Amino acid sequence: MNIIVEGVDKAGKSTFIRMLHNDLVNKGIAAPTIRHFDKPNLSFSKNHQIDVQRFDYFWTVENSFSHYTELSKQVLICDRFHLGEMVYPPLYRGYHVDYQHRLENMMPKNTILVLLSAHHNLIKDRFEGEDYLKGNDIRKCIKLFDRAYQRSIIPMKVRIYQKWDKHTSSDENQNMASIMTYAAIRDLLPIINHYKTEPFTHTYQVKSSEEIENVRV
Repeated sequence: MNIIVEGVDKAGKSTFIRMLHNDLVNKGIAAPTIRHFDKPNLSFSKNHQIDVQRFDYFWTVENSFSHYTELSKQVLICDRFHLGEMVYPPLYRGYHVDYQHRLENMMPKNTILVLLSAHHNLIKDRFEGEDYLKGNDIRKCIKLFDRAYQRSIIPMKVRIYQKWDKHTSSDENQNMASIMTYAAIRDLLPIINHYKTEPFTHTYQVKSSEEIENVRV
């Protein structure tokens, strides 16, 4: 099973991955391999950056994804992957890439795409002045990730949207975000355990604490 976890900085990817990893291990489902994909060396030329990133993603799909099959009973979790290349290069690197669908067509059926999305104010509450994502670009990056997720042809997709309520305390907003993550992992565990490959698209979202019991829409 291959799980791609995407989203802007401070969207909760590391928290989601840590919780998913711990649950998979504690329940005896799998001991996942986690691989982090980062931005290219920005000292390279634009063409070199494109070539390095493209090679890394296509090589990983061709050579790594195929090992994490039902037979092996192993799980690969990708901390960031190709969706970020649809977002950050146009904003910060001065180029566009167009291989999203070509890459996704090569992915095995046991690939799950998870997008951590959130209201921009919730991201700002967590923001500590990242040296890459600029504060003024948070809203734009969220929209671009959402657009790339909608365009994705990966059959199994999960979007966790973390709402921000101006009438609610910061701690309560963060608590609702945590419940989103728990709910998504709860539903993903049996899919991963039984290596199901039937297509699905789920969104987890609440607008207030009163809706917390019914988080999947």
